[in-house]
Amino acid sequence: MSLLPRACALALCMGSLLASEAEQLRKRQDDFWQQADQAAQENRLDDALRLCEEFFRVGWDRQDRWYWNQRRIVDLLDRAKRPEDALRAARILYDATPDPRAINESVRRIMQLLKQIDHNDVARCNAYLDYQMNGPDGPDGKPGTEDDLKNPLEAYAYPDVSARARMLDEVCAQAGDHAEASRIRAYACLYTARPRDALRHFVEACQRSRLDQYPICARELVWLGVRSLRGHPLGMAQAFAFIAQGPAGADGKIGTGDDLNDPVAGLLEGAPAADAGLPPDRVAALKELRAELRWLAEDRREPGGERRWTIAAIGRIHEALNDWSQPEVKAWYLDQVVQEKDNGVQEEFMRGAMIAIRAGDWHLGAMNPALSALDEECRTRGRPLSREVQNLRAWFARHVAQNIWKDRTVPNLKPEPPPKEPKKK
Repeated sequence: MSLLPRACALALCMGSLLASEAEQLRKRQDDFWQQADQAAQENRLDDALRLCEEFFRVGWDRQDRWYWNQRRIVDLLDRAKRPEDALRAARILYDATPDPRAINESVRRIMQLLKQIDHNDVARCNAYLDYQMNGPDGPDGKPGTEDDLKNPLEAYAYPDVSARARMLDEVCAQAGDHAEASRIRAYACLYTARPRDALRHFVEACQRSRLDQYPICARELVWLGVRSLRGHPLGMAQAFAFIAQGPAGADGKIGTGDDLNDPVAGLLEGAPAADAGLPPDRVAALKELRAELRWLAEDRREPGGERRWTIAAIGRIHEALNDWSQPEVKAWYLDQVVQEKDNGVQEEFMRGAMIAIRAGDWHLGAMNPALSALDEECRTRGRPLSREVQNLRAWFARHVAQNIWKDRTVPNLKPEPPPKEPKKK
């Protein structure tokens, strides 16, 4: 009986690609990348653009290269004397700008294209920079006043990327039922001019994510999901603070001066999918397996190592079903933490409990109050939490702090000077 949990855990947690398959895929992706480079160098711009589009399908798991691929598309369209098409493509480039350090380059590129389209008139390109620096409320930060601003980029629709969307929709259909699959779907929406759908999938990725994945998922939700819909990076520092603190702010009390606004509020349309599109028979089978595994995880007669594998498998099922936020799930994990005497097993239960505590929200606002209540219950029962659990909680706090950006998020650029008047003879 003790072999079942380990077999289930291995089956559920295996990667989708074998090492040899991954190596072959990387080689094919690198070949495509080099072919596009060569076509661009030989000035075969149409071929280069076609290969760049195809790379989104071939490099379906290379989101780290998608940004550079989109940037190359913008440059190729500009070289082809198609500045307005380049500007439309640059809208996607801006949305997908991967981090605050790259925002200067994305904004600068859009300013250059606006100036080029306007025959060196700098009014619109500087208005765009002003919008990036101050947002729609303008320098005074108040809506409805005379200095309110508009985004000049909104005059240009996103490019027609329907063919790319069809390719990536096929990829998304096969992506899987885990947090990484939700991230792939979010990136696919971002690069196919569907930022609102991207936000839904970024929220879903946060809900599914393990503790080690969570800070990156939350960071992407704010920087990519929220910023792309706002159209500017103003207020990102407060949004990043919201990840760790939630609506109560640093003092943990609602109704005080440091309360924070939810940056997702008003932007999210429709709830994230609850089951990644799993067929009903698969959902039923996973729920049945979860019930059996729970019984094994609670059996203190089983070896600790086998029980840890079992608990990991249960977590993988919750990730697939995206039901971490169910009250019953949180209650089960917390109850097991309090009852467990094996330190290593208690740590594994605590890992699941922490995911369940925050999965109802994409932020960590509920984490500290829930953990404080758990500490109090353990003291009352005379069962202090193990050193392993304390270390896990300390590691997660450091992990979040280290991976939530504190960099400058608005562009560090200067307005373009007006063109010089020709000298009179």
